[in-house]
Amino acid sequence: MADWVTRRLGDIATVFDGPHSTPTKTDAGPWYLSISSLASGHVDLGLSAHIGEDQYAAWTRRTAPQRGDTLFSYETRIGQAALWNSDERAALGRRMGLLRPKRDEVDPRFLSLAYLSAEFQELIRTKTVHGATVERILIADMPNWPISIPPLDEQRRIAGALGALDELIEVDRLEAERLVLLAQAVLSGGDAGSVLVSDVATLSRGLSYKGSGLVSRDAAGCVPMVNLANFTVRGWLNEDGLKYYSESFKGQHILRSTDLLIANTDLTQRREILGRAALVQPSLVGAIHSHHTSVVRFPREASLHLFLWAQSQGPEFRERAMGFATGTTVAALPKEAVLDFSIRLPSNPDQVAATADTLVRQAWSREEEVAELVRVRDELLPLLMSGKVRVSEDLAAA
Repeated sequence: MADWVTRRLGDIATVFDGPHSTPTKTDAGPWYLSISSLASGHVDLGLSAHIGEDQYAAWTRRTAPQRGDTLFSYETRIGQAALWNSDERAALGRRMGLLRPKRDEVDPRFLSLAYLSAEFQELIRTKTVHGATVERILIADMPNWPISIPPLDEQRRIAGALGALDELIEVDRLEAERLVLLAQAVLSGGDAGSVLVSDVATLSRGLSYKGSGLVSRDAAGCVPMVNLANFTVRGWLNEDGLKYYSESFKGQHILRSTDLLIANTDLTQRREILGRAALVQPSLVGAIHSHHTSVVRFPREASLHLFLWAQSQGPEFRERAMGFATGTTVAALPKEAVLDFSIRLPSNPDQVAATADTLVRQAWSREEEVAELVRVRDELLPLLMSGKVRVSEDLAAA
């Protein structure tokens, strides 16, 4: 690292933060980028809302995200960051900031990678202010933070190598999403009759766990536990938010391959997660699930879980979930919201289910590729960002 130098963050980037209030969110319009938009080093718009045109000017008076900016959270989800690699109009939400790179000093993608590097994450940890309710970092202090960078040409080589992996990851993510949407479309129709969920399925809540049982991922004897943090608006489980549990639980809390998992609680303002249903991917079979989720099981007609999964993503079930929701601060979904729902069936349910199952398994295969590529990227990141491994000019050119 002889040619790496320590600079002030403010010398290589301009720091901005968003408005310290929340607008009225909408279903269309420019993106409203909240802390939910950040997931494992990339921007996930699945849980992002929109902002109306009438509010967009006010919320972008200070700045609007531009392609090449590094988005980051300065409260609650400390350390999360991602490159904004889009020309779509967007506004920063509360607790969100961005770094605008000075391109004659730093490569935009390299800056995002540097933010996620072990060295900078440790700096963030030491700079974090632990308040009574939330953790935060002080935006005003960030320009004075030290950051190590190599010459610009090496920055670009590092960014190019890891950027190529990120592009492959994004291609696989998009293909998995396309396959999921196609499977849901195949399963959503049906005019040959319907069946009431309560007539063919059971519903039970997950484990009411003890805080003392929560342990780190590498603790001996622990099992992964699915919770609200794993749910997405796409009908998919995101494994990033898994908890790990080491105390006792019952067999009914163990997830099976034909289970349908439903979020029965929601803490978000717009109730985006309440009533969301998700299939259990192979990597989560054998995990347990928390009491904030319910499992629907079909003892005799296992393929019906696919039809309920797809149809629960539609507007009819979403409106139903909102109508049943109780609670002022914590929304709760009663079991009747699910058990009294009618699943529409086609004339050839077995054939339709088999087609959809094939699409879902192809999507899972893509997700497995994503996980492997992320593993490779995460192993390379500290090596490249520490200078222990160099990217040759020949490889960068290729």
